Amino acid sequence: MGYYDEEKIKQRTSPDASIPYYLTRGYIDPKDSVLDIGCGNGRNVTWLLRNGIKKVLGIDKNLKADMTGIGKEIYEDLPIIEGDMARTPLLDDEFDVILLNSVLHFSQIPERYDPDKPLPLLSYVLDEMERITIPRARIIVSEYSNQSTHPDFRRYIDELGCITAEDIKDEFERRGYKRLDIKGPVSYGGTVPDDTNSEGILFLWFAYRMGGG
Repeated sequence: MGYYDEEKIKQRTSPDASIPYYLTRGYIDPKDSVLDIGCGNGRNVTWLLRNGIKKVLGIDKNLKADMTGIGKEIYEDLPIIEGDMARTPLLDDEFDVILLNSVLHFSQIPERYDPDKPLPLLSYVLDEMERITIPRARIIVSEYSNQSTHPDFRRYIDELGCITAEDIKDEFERRGYKRLDIKGPVSYGGTVPDDTNSEGILFLWFAYRMGGG
């Protein structure tokens, strides 16, 4: 069964490992309004609500599966909606924290832009993030690193032109975002990788303050 098989989606109930990491370090506060972009079945949203974050919303484009529909079957009264990360239906200045877990690689950068791909430019996505957040909001990312060696992932980067954590960090810093924390490269579970646990797929976790300061 593939990643987008309905039964596989239903089985993914633990949060992305970066979420507890950043919550315990104070980058997510109970008073914050949090948006999880690319929320999938809502597992991160549910975990945050259960751990004291009062206002959390998830949004997913449902690109390859009805992620939000499946999530609402798993979790009762789950606050997740369908939407595009580059054109959300959300209000201006609405959120304190944006979570982006393995979703920004579904965007493009000008150096490798391909108009035939149905993927937005990263700059358009970040413009939208800046619109819907308060000044100096935090943006927390877990994304595939260019240091990954797994052959399927190398094809993802080298042949399909998907962007990596390093591309995203470069764009954040071009925009003047202030780096708060960086961890990695790490395996999916957040551990420092070795030859037995990483399977050649590595991540970077990083938190920035949008707008600098």
